[in-house]
Amino acid sequence: MLISHPAVRDACVVGVPDKRLGQVPFAAIEVPPGRPVPADDELKDLVRQSLPVYNVPVAFAAVDELPRNPALKVSLPAVAALYDARANK
Repeated sequence: MLISHPAVRDACVVGVPDKRLGQVPFAAIEVPPGRPVPADDELKDLVRQSLPVYNVPVAFAAVDELPRNPALKVSLPAVAALYDARANK
């Protein structure tokens, strides 16, 4: 869904802890060089067009490259850590 946006090259959504709901979605997006980072509201609206509200990420992190494991798959724990780093700012 998120990669349908022209400024998103790749994306990964993971569940992160939430005190009230238990777990909520968080997304990391890869933005191609030279492209502006899309606004969170713009990305949320894109997701809302096709998915229920509980699937809309609560936050987004724009990265040059998604963290990958040795098999070149996106590392879900590393993406979740991006949320922790964002929350601690």
